[in-house]
Amino acid sequence: MIYFDNNSTTRVDDLVVDAMIPYFSEYYGNYSSSNHKYGWIANSAVENAREIIASLIGSKSEEVVFTSGATEGINTAIHSIISIYGKKRNRIIVIATEHKAVLEVIELYSERNFEIISIGVDREGMVE
Repeated sequence: MIYFDNNSTTRVDDLVVDAMIPYFSEYYGNYSSSNHKYGWIANSAVENAREIIASLIGSKSEEVVFTSGATEGINTAIHSIISIYGKKRNRIIVIATEHKAVLEVIELYSERNFEIISIGVDREGMVE
């Protein structure tokens, strides 16, 4: 079989599975729970992962944000950018073929008096 939908979901690398097994079976605490050992262990693991990722991409660990998936990540990014720049600018340019999650969150801003400019693509998918 050949799988062509890796944008939707991708097989997890064996190294990642091996690293995560203890947290699926033995240390399955909520990392936000600060009043018990399971939470402390989970929190330590998440913060360690955050520091490793930050060092790999050259950022500060507090700049690394984990989300549960694409839609949450898209929403977080767009809302964050607009919270920074939206007071000075009220125009959003978007490609018409963007992911549905992008188009839906952008639509919210059209209802908040932002000008939305949608740029089309040609038959080959090139931006017009």
